[in-house]
Amino acid sequence: MVGVGWYYREVRWAVYSVRGPIEPISDVFIERDRVKVVVDLPGTRKEDVNLLVREDAVFLEARANVGGNPVTYRKLIRLPVEVDPDGARATMRSGMLIVEAPIKRPQFRRIGVE
Repeated sequence: MVGVGWYYREVRWAVYSVRGPIEPISDVFIERDRVKVVVDLPGTRKEDVNLLVREDAVFLEARANVGGNPVTYRKLIRLPVEVDPDGARATMRSGMLIVEAPIKRPQFRRIGVE
């Protein structure tokens, strides 16, 4: 019979043998007037996060040290509604990155008829 210790060693080896960037877990919440993106980045400091926001997506890249091993996180998160990137802000608390941006309201534009 195989013990739990063997399984743990195999899983741990698989996690730490990853060479490329890791795609972190994230959630997108749509509130009344804004979109909130929450990303789990364990072991990451705010100084090590590179964040880009555009109207339809959030792109992040971060570096961390997890269990003595260097880790790179990278993810493109598509947003379900358009946001105003100029009004976006981000905070980092206990390895959780929170990005908030106001929803861009559709505007009608009057055009002339030729």
